Amino acid sequence: MSYDCDTAALSNRFTLTFSFVCRPGAAFRSCLGEVVFNNVIVYSVVPTDYNLKTVNLALTVQPGRNSLQFSGAGISDTFGLVIDNIRLVRQGSSDNIVINGDFSSPSVYGGWNIFDDISGWLGTGIKLAYGPSYLNSPDLGQVCELDGRTNYQITQYFTFDKQYKQVSNGNIAACNNPFPGTQLIYKLEFDWAVRLYGQVPYDTSMGNVLWNNVVLDSLHYGKTNQVGVNHAVY
Repeated sequence: MSYDCDTAALSNRFTLTFSFVCRPGAAFRSCLGEVVFNNVIVYSVVPTDYNLKTVNLALTVQPGRNSLQFSGAGISDTFGLVIDNIRLVRQGSSDNIVINGDFSSPSVYGGWNIFDDISGWLGTGIKLAYGPSYLNSPDLGQVCELDGRTNYQITQYFTFDKQYKQVSNGNIAACNNPFPGTQLIYKLEFDWAVRLYGQVPYDTSMGNVLWNNVVLDSLHYGKTNQVGVNHAVY
């Protein structure tokens, strides 16, 4: 009888790589985005031109479930930030653990379409399009635009044991409804305002309201053209 006594922990350091571009002709304020890892914003995307960019970020995973999210931000007008070629690779390895990071599934057959929950990613209203015709970029295949019908968020989960060995990838189903057959209705209310003092540009005072990974609304100065306190009800 033989035993595997190798209990050395693997590296918990990963490199996240992704490409982004503002859709040609769209306002830069419509092409904002956020990269969120384990509920912490690790990168804010603020394009200043229409050229394809690539970002590399060092991330640290934790034992248990880890979440990677890309969220559309800014003005929601169906023209948004385009992302592609998402890779999450352990340092010292070449294996990409992201499923469908090139958004090749499902196929849009050279056009575009909107889906809910595609391979590898959870999300509502996920917009996929064919890059070469959609962005006039022959270097891209299918891409994801983070403003389909509205700004939205895509999420993928990764689970590791205590030695940082990956034990599952892809998405884990949400908890079952604790009140089957019932619909609970709540009202969300809060006050918000753009920062008035300190000569801060209004473009920096933006945010999204999300419920169950769905963007309910995008808050920004152009929504009210007021710098006072605004009251939101959902």
